[in-house]
Amino acid sequence: MLNKLLESQVSSKSLGLFRIIYCIVLFLEVWRMNFFQHLIYDKIPYFERNELLFGPILILWLCIIPLLIIGFKTRVAAILNYVMGFFLIGTIHGYEYHMFYTYMVINFFMIFSPISKSYSIDSLIERINK
Repeated sequence: MLNKLLESQVSSKSLGLFRIIYCIVLFLEVWRMNFFQHLIYDKIPYFERNELLFGPILILWLCIIPLLIIGFKTRVAAILNYVMGFFLIGTIHGYEYHMFYTYMVINFFMIFSPISKSYSIDSLIERINK
């Protein structure tokens, strides 16, 4: 019975839809982090700044997430997304937000899962090249 479950073929459309919806939520979360970056990353907000400038790094992350939404170069974008999340979420010491753990697990999951099989530019390019 377990072998039958493991060998069954499942559509990748739900995983593609999950990728799109999750990345939209992640984009909005990073947008919020960018808006409140002084409250999140400064030692004393607006008085004693952190040594690193997190604004350009957050903007770079905001440029990577739409690549995942549309499914273009998803493997590279997923790795960059995980690295950016690990760096930016790992440096927050002022408060703890329970969703950070969830974001990190899902970002790690997206590296190894076939998220580009449906609803992506990568799958469209693969079909055209066949």
